[in-house]
Amino acid sequence: MANTTITLDREEGMIVPSSDAVPVVQGDTIDFVGTNDGPAILSFSPDAISVLSPRPTSPLQLAASERRSFTFTSSDLGAYSIRFSSESDSLPQIPTTTSANLFLQVGGMLPPPPPAMTVAGGRTRDGQG
Repeated sequence: MANTTITLDREEGMIVPSSDAVPVVQGDTIDFVGTNDGPAILSFSPDAISVLSPRPTSPLQLAASERRSFTFTSSDLGAYSIRFSSESDSLPQIPTTTSANLFLQVGGMLPPPPPAMTVAGGRTRDGQG
């Protein structure tokens, strides 16, 4: 049985896992290790909750440097994901495609708006100017 340790780091205000995905294999274990500088929030998809033991609550708060371990109870295909953020902001985007992987998603921050671009007539793309 394989064990995967996912360490969480804080980069530019976002919680970033050390891997993008982990295979879902019955009997394998996955450990999450929190950042050194504050809590991390893990939001699990319903399918992810259903194949982990013990069953996690969602969202799950992981304290600084805390370790949580889970075992996969199935190898079935599913829409498995966990979103990581620094605060409980909103429900995670739930995947709709099935796979044999647990996808680890960065969340909790919105991307900056695109820069304004000048177009013909001297107006910017956002209508200003």
